[in-house]
Amino acid sequence: MSIQQIINGNLTQGICEAHITLVIDESGSISGLESEQIREGLRNFIDSQVYTENKISLIGMSDSDNNLRNDHFINNQITSSSITSYKSWINSLSLRTG
Repeated sequence: MSIQQIINGNLTQGICEAHITLVIDESGSISGLESEQIREGLRNFIDSQVYTENKISLIGMSDSDNNLRNDHFINNQITSSSITSYKSWINSLSLRTG
């Protein structure tokens, strides 16, 4: 199987699903422009995973010991229906408060 077949979603039997975990820095040292670049890259990555059956975990890393939010991570199989929750999580990246 070629890389192009995988990219185009032409997966054949024998390809295993993967569990990919990304830890994303949301600390105060990330500028507004850098934060938007990170969000755009994550959106593009999630879009590329929709038909792969991969499980994706996104974990936000904060610089605050007092951060008590309930959405530090999102973990699910990427599907056309779950992509909305990923995009919502990504859109609020670095905008959350502790």
